[in-house]
Amino acid sequence: MEYLLEQWNFALSHSILRWIILLVSIGFITKGADWFTDSAVNIAKATGIPRVIIGATIVSMATTMPEFTVSFIATIIGGPERDMAVGNAIGSCVCNIGLILASCLLIRPMMIQRAITFKQAIFMIGTGILVTALGLIGEPNPLYEGSISFLSRIDGVILIIALAGYLYFTYVIAQKERSRKVEGVATEEPVVGDKDEETKIKLSTEFLWFFIGSAGVVLGSTGLVQSSSRIAEAFGVPKLVISLTLVAFGTSLPEYVTALMATIKGYQELSVGNIIGADILDIVWVLGGCSLVGGLPIQYQTKVLDFPAMLVLMLLLVIFGMTKDHWSRKEGAMILLVYM
Repeated sequence: MEYLLEQWNFALSHSILRWIILLVSIGFITKGADWFTDSAVNIAKATGIPRVIIGATIVSMATTMPEFTVSFIATIIGGPERDMAVGNAIGSCVCNIGLILASCLLIRPMMIQRAITFKQAIFMIGTGILVTALGLIGEPNPLYEGSISFLSRIDGVILIIALAGYLYFTYVIAQKERSRKVEGVATEEPVVGDKDEETKIKLSTEFLWFFIGSAGVVLGSTGLVQSSSRIAEAFGVPKLVISLTLVAFGTSLPEYVTALMATIKGYQELSVGNIIGADILDIVWVLGGCSLVGGLPIQYQTKVLDFPAMLVLMLLLVIFGMTKDHWSRKEGAMILLVYM
């Protein structure tokens, strides 16, 4: 293992190899996302669970793994590296809505399933408000220079409890939707995933391709983030700025590629479920889990820019969803402008 790490660091220390790693990583991400999306849709068909729920749970968990990995490692390393943990998670939330969802809306408007999607969006805002409140009321830690407040282990416990609440919330919705579909069969109503289609789908095979695809996406994202971060550091870019922009975008690439692929293939429910679910998991899983390790410092920039930007984008998404049964291209353009 030490030898492999030495070779990896050696590769990253050379500018040409950094670019080679970056290009190869993009290839892993692209092909992995293709397998990832198709298998997720087939799992939804075979189980009868709505695609938006599949997107908000197993897909979001897989695509959020790079954020968790980067933030968790930064937390364990400690010191200035811990700035990357909060910046990466909050920056990814902003990127997920402001760039990824907005880009998908420009390609194709998305229908809103009020019984599922809108409730998830409300839950997302609730977690955003929760982490902002916890981050601002916490006392600064003298061990972390420049921090104005602190996410403590107790805050981490609160966020993990919120994670358990979210998983239970999605479980209840999935059970209700499955029951509704069974009733639909009894009354000869059309349902998603008929028996003929389900028998053609082998869940074991689909889960295998799901994990292979997700592994390709995660490995590709890791290589992309590390190589591009080294390039940025060579130009003297501060770590907090890197985490809020380059690393946040890089670790959001799984969501981006998955959402774009799903949108192009006409599976918008998977896209929106993945994005909203990823935002929730970035807060309650990534920040909650990292806070349990040893607490996270909240910097001044996070207070005055990152938290407000995240809440504004979340609020816009809900407001746009309140007026009609879909998010339009015009609204996607407005969200993108706010992000820019």
